[in-house]
Amino acid sequence: MLSSRKVLNLFKKDLFANVRNASSKKGLRKPKRAIALPPQYLTQLKLWPELLQEEINYADQKIAEKLDESTKGMEQLGERGLMLSFLKYSHINNCPVKGKITVFQHQEKSYTLPKFRIGTPVMLCPLGKSEKVAEGIMMTLNSQELQVKFTKKFADFQPHAKYCLFPSNHTGSSHSLKNYIKNDFSESFHKSDLFLYSCRGLPMPSIHNDKVHPNIDTTLDQSQRRAVAAALNNKRPFVCIRGPPGTGKTRVIAEIVRLLTQKRQKVLVCAPTHVAVQNAIDKTMSVMNIDETEEDEAVERIEEITNALSHHDEYFELENIMEEIVEAKKQGYSDVYQQLQKKAARLKRKILSELHTKRDVIFSTIGSSAIYMLENYTWHPDVVIIDEAGQCTEPSVLPAISRARRCVLVGDEMQLPPVVLSPKAKDAKLHVSLLERLVNEFPNNNIVFQLNVQYRMNKEIMRWSSNQFYNSTLVAAENVSEISVKDISNISEDHPAIKPFLLINTDSFREPKYNERRAFDSYENSGEAGLVTMYVKFLLNQGIDSSRIGVITPYFGQARVIKRMLDLSENLLVSSVDAFQGNEKDVIIFSLVRNNRKNQIGFLRDYRRLNVAITRAKRQFVLIGSAEMLQSDKMMKSLFQDFKQHGEILGSTFVNNYL
Repeated sequence: MLSSRKVLNLFKKDLFANVRNASSKKGLRKPKRAIALPPQYLTQLKLWPELLQEEINYADQKIAEKLDESTKGMEQLGERGLMLSFLKYSHINNCPVKGKITVFQHQEKSYTLPKFRIGTPVMLCPLGKSEKVAEGIMMTLNSQELQVKFTKKFADFQPHAKYCLFPSNHTGSSHSLKNYIKNDFSESFHKSDLFLYSCRGLPMPSIHNDKVHPNIDTTLDQSQRRAVAAALNNKRPFVCIRGPPGTGKTRVIAEIVRLLTQKRQKVLVCAPTHVAVQNAIDKTMSVMNIDETEEDEAVERIEEITNALSHHDEYFELENIMEEIVEAKKQGYSDVYQQLQKKAARLKRKILSELHTKRDVIFSTIGSSAIYMLENYTWHPDVVIIDEAGQCTEPSVLPAISRARRCVLVGDEMQLPPVVLSPKAKDAKLHVSLLERLVNEFPNNNIVFQLNVQYRMNKEIMRWSSNQFYNSTLVAAENVSEISVKDISNISEDHPAIKPFLLINTDSFREPKYNERRAFDSYENSGEAGLVTMYVKFLLNQGIDSSRIGVITPYFGQARVIKRMLDLSENLLVSSVDAFQGNEKDVIIFSLVRNNRKNQIGFLRDYRRLNVAITRAKRQFVLIGSAEMLQSDKMMKSLFQDFKQHGEILGSTFVNNYL
């Protein structure tokens, strides 16, 4: 007869065996950790979906207003590269890889619209109406047609109707992000250590001894090597690398990727724009000695992995199943149709999982829907690197950081912030990036590493930005500190326009045309535009190639006026400050535009715009505008003083005698 103790032990043994069996069949969930998230972060997490919806509504409203305004409003959208019009529905392609693709024919004479790229989220409307038909992703774009993959079912297209297409970066990807935060992340944030570290749910470690990797590139400067060493330290959950203009942050990213892959770690590299992603890819391939013509499966752009599906051994089988699906739908075999769809989905997932497994480094835009699918393909990054992190809203980086153990944020919170349009969203600080918040909230945890040697511009151009934004810590590399326009032109040493830092003061003209003028929702200044044109022609006559010259202005209306005055056949970039970040030119001409009795400087109250504008120049920066306006604002006055002490202030005499 068994004793009560033995009976109890047998009961426990049987109970634990049942638990083990149950766990092997269903899988036991790990108990939630007791996380004490500070109330302000919990409130912010709950608020983000509402703010994203506010941003979506505001962006849609602005486009609707343009469409309803008049033909002039539509022309403005077209000029800004924000609309493709007169699209005619053609047909639908059933692609085994990408699904249903809708094809449109277009009637545009040229296709030089910068806002439309493969992978761009888009919104479709009937021509001349603000009524939205559907949202999707741009798949291909050429001189005759464009192809779009729509995200949801929509009403049938009318055969003779005309449509227009808009980039919807604030709608399509924001919808996915909003739903992810509201439905998924809000329930599972306690599983993301990175999120918890960022919100003080876990204590941010303070580390002061990063080992230098033995294979680090010795041509990197000391600040770059220090940043790379920190990024390689597995004990650091977050590393913030502040890269002021011209300090080689993309080169640093490439070196981090190279050394992480040597340690057999998987890396996800993200950026807010396709251009920034491509720059990171190009630099990484160069550093890793990968030829562009070679097929290297270890490094891949996320969209290209899906495209590689068509080269897989089992693609032919998938194609056959897709044909059977089409036939089953035609015949009305609903049960067979559903079974075949499931079979195709399983095979496609299997193939994509195999393709992802081969990749050590994946590049993606921060808003790509493909990031949400990485777990489905059993690809888990050890480290996520976010380039231009200062331009990413904090909620936009959550899908990426929630999938990794460590995060490296690379950017500069002293340059342009994320684009946020809604006043309500701005008031709630949606425009504050995670990079900016971490830099401000963890000043004593040694997580911020600034690159301090700049390799772009003359030291006189660098001076004001270094003093005002980087505590006078920037140093010009020896090979650029004295570069000048005299090296690339016929301008003589004694010419008044030889200095690297110039102000052409329009106050000396005392003419009404040098005052600002309101133009629709923008500003123009025809007097300044005329001076810009004259100075550009002067540079061209002095032998400077047009590709070396850039014109920047805070207002699209002014950019439009300058483009009309200049010969657009010239390879010369005229753009807003926002569109110019990431670019550089030997000579930058900046048109201030604002000139009014109330001394209102508008956009330029965000002084980061001036920082970006000035630091695009390598050999010469020329500001054309009112000195009186500059001196009406404390920060702008410091810029005026810099022109006075370290540059040259020119006026009507210079213009009349030399231009």
